Amino acid sequence: KDFYDGLSPRVHQWSHQQRVGDLFQKLASQLGVYRAFVDNYEVAMETAEKCCQANVQFAEISENLRARSSKDARDQTTKNSLETLLYKPVDRVTRSTLVLHDLLKHTPSSHPDYLLLQDALRISQNFLSSINEEITPRRQSMTVQKGEHRQLLKDSFMVELVEGSRKLRHVFLFTDLFLCAKLKKQIGGKSQQ
Repeated sequence: KDFYDGLSPRVHQWSHQQRVGDLFQKLASQLGVYRAFVDNYEVAMETAEKCCQANVQFAEISENLRARSSKDARDQTTKNSLETLLYKPVDRVTRSTLVLHDLLKHTPSSHPDYLLLQDALRISQNFLSSINEEITPRRQSMTVQKGEHRQLLKDSFMVELVEGSRKLRHVFLFTDLFLCAKLKKQIGGKSQQ
């Protein structure tokens, strides 16, 4: 809300020298708030699953959310599944990183906002990478069919530009493989990699 309240008057009084980088930098500096959420995400999902199994009313509410979200994914008033709702904060960080990337792409390097936007983008990308690094240990070692052992060396988020369209990609460098993953929409509206 603070971001929107700060951005709205600037957009209404827009000029070529208008500055918004400080707002994005402040937003990026508050990403630490998401850390506890991300750290607790798996526990929250497991707890929700246990609650569904232990409490009929909770299971019905969760199922009603899921049914409403799958009826018409194009309907903007559609309610989301519990899993989608729990994922939204992380999705918001991903979207704001894409917005920052686009904004920086269209901001001349001589503009007073350029360095602030660049810093905010760096902070956001580092945050997304750090989240992924915490998830990585569970999938760091992969055993392939022949019993070979594959190690993850590095992974990062990148923006792919194809015919003017931007797509967030997650790239993985293994000892013997380079993998580029894209976000995929699922029936519940939840984006997955």
